[in-house]
Amino acid sequence: MKEKTSPVMGIISSKFTTKGPEPEFVIPQDLDPSIATTISIKAISTMAGESDEAKEAISVLPFSNIKADGLVYFYKVTAATERGGSMFASLTILIHETDSPFLYHNIAKLKDLLSEKGQQIRGGAPSDIVCTELYNEINDIAKYESSSRQILLEYGLDVAETDAYFHMVNKGPVGVGEIAISLQIDREKASDIMKKLNEKGLIKTIPGKKLVYQALPPYRALLNQINTFIPFIQSIKKTIPESTENIEELNDKYLTSLSELETQIKKSLTTMEALFEGSKSKITFKFKNLWFIDGPEAMIAEITEIMWKAKTRIYIVAPTIENVNLSIIKNLPQKISIRLAAFLDFKNPNHLKIAHELGQYNINFRLYNKQNLWGINRDQEEIILGSTTKDGDVAAVASDVKEQVQLFAPTLETAWIQGKPFDLTELIEVPVSSPFQEIETKKFERIEKIESKEEIIETDKIVPKPINKTEFETPKLALPSDSKTKQVFQDLTKGFQKVEEEEKEKAQKKKKFWKIEE
Repeated sequence: MKEKTSPVMGIISSKFTTKGPEPEFVIPQDLDPSIATTISIKAISTMAGESDEAKEAISVLPFSNIKADGLVYFYKVTAATERGGSMFASLTILIHETDSPFLYHNIAKLKDLLSEKGQQIRGGAPSDIVCTELYNEINDIAKYESSSRQILLEYGLDVAETDAYFHMVNKGPVGVGEIAISLQIDREKASDIMKKLNEKGLIKTIPGKKLVYQALPPYRALLNQINTFIPFIQSIKKTIPESTENIEELNDKYLTSLSELETQIKKSLTTMEALFEGSKSKITFKFKNLWFIDGPEAMIAEITEIMWKAKTRIYIVAPTIENVNLSIIKNLPQKISIRLAAFLDFKNPNHLKIAHELGQYNINFRLYNKQNLWGINRDQEEIILGSTTKDGDVAAVASDVKEQVQLFAPTLETAWIQGKPFDLTELIEVPVSSPFQEIETKKFERIEKIESKEEIIETDKIVPKPINKTEFETPKLALPSDSKTKQVFQDLTKGFQKVEEEEKEKAQKKKKFWKIEE
């Protein structure tokens, strides 16, 4: 069995030709052809669906049958020979299922890389060259992360601290709240991790209104690793002469080489120390009263911190009602007035459950279906204004300067103006039912068969008689027979006819009366 040395199972470039979805180029080239074909079919058919309007998209697709996850870039490419002048195509990064943490940890970086390479193919670059570059670049990321993690673990960090550091490496300044949400730990534990990383020299604090941190290159960890190597070299220099006293072949050249190696490492240490101190002294540019937020985790953390500082009123805009921190609202003083504008899916049981619970508090709610804004305005003293994409990414600006709050507030208020008023107290909670409910089984007592002791004799039997002739005939209606009855019948008939003639005559007179002569 071939040893797995890379998290990448394969890179597959596919196109939807007249023969259907098929792989155009695959790397590594020894990848099972059936796997490449399966990826091509599922990637294009799933992403294209039944719509011809799809132009470009990136998504993660599971391939459980081959124990892998795929990051798929789906696009359209110009093809004069195809119907409509274009055809669907895809570029897929196939990651081993066991390496899924690598995929999701680096998802933002891999999406950017995949989009960049996909656009190169769309622009006419050869698929084989682009796929090979993509394969090598992903493996470089994996090697760097693997070696860096090993260095950090040897440096004395645990897994959670290492994860926190790597989360910060790919981002700008982050707060304790964001780390807590990303690692799914409480704020106290996140704060302890930040203190330890700061003590180890792996992060730095950024001055400003609130305490935020930024990752530094792991110079100290590398220095620590190299420092342990120096005593090892010195011990070799001492032990070799002792063990080789009787070996004439050993000359000064070997000892000289070791001395030169030691000198070179010391120079490297000096250089790395200088780099470390230089990066430590640099301050990331940040206004004291204006800061920027990147990512949904950071947004949730910032809004959470602002809500705790509320005095009298809060106005929140969220993509969906699920993005509202219900636990904080429950613990806010009842005097605080809350306005909330968000999307509510009446077919989603979880949305209805949250809405029902929110209806118990002092909340004015409006249905805002666009899901394009995300922010908060606290007491007209502090504001966050952000925009969100369909993929869930969010970028926002925050400030506590009065003039800036007044500047951003009207944009945030558009969600309230365009929203539809809705009373959450009138909403009936819909219980979330399990798709499979156990049916109660009832026990039935067995009833023994009772045999009758009576005997049926021939005289008790009922023998049906065959019906050969229908004895019943349908009655026929006849005119009255006696003369007196006939006379009455005739008089009634004449009476009806007379009434009918009179009605016709009245109708003719009325018609003549209303007729307008020209």
